[in-house]
Amino acid sequence: MLQVEGQGFLKAKGRIIVNDRGEKVILRGMGLGGWMLQEGYMLRVGSIGQQYHIREKIAGLAGQKKTAEFYDGWLDNFIRRADIDSMATWGFNSVRIPMHYGLFPVPGVTMLDSLLSWCKSNKMYLIQTLSLAE
Repeated sequence: MLQVEGQGFLKAKGRIIVNDRGEKVILRGMGLGGWMLQEGYMLRVGSIGQQYHIREKIAGLAGQKKTAEFYDGWLDNFIRRADIDSMATWGFNSVRIPMHYGLFPVPGVTMLDSLLSWCKSNKMYLIQTLSLAE
């Protein structure tokens, strides 16, 4: 597993966010929702809300094999290093990644390791959230 030493942790100090040195940090970021956690409202799939319902619907239309192929491609290609590099070029200093527990330990750890290394090389913070919902 890749070991990444980033910029350190951020914390709240009153009403501001500070880094390990106590310096004020303004987060300018983008959320990567939909990659490691699919939510119906983001995909605009009507009343199909939870991730497993979305997957069931796709499987009902395309079959299990094609659904597995689709999700392999989705997870491999939704966000790439070039995307994180571009965000840094545009002035972003953080990325928020919602994740679903069902991706761990694999492929989620591998994907998260890659994302961490991309963020580190661009001096960006990574904000992680984990969903335990089905």
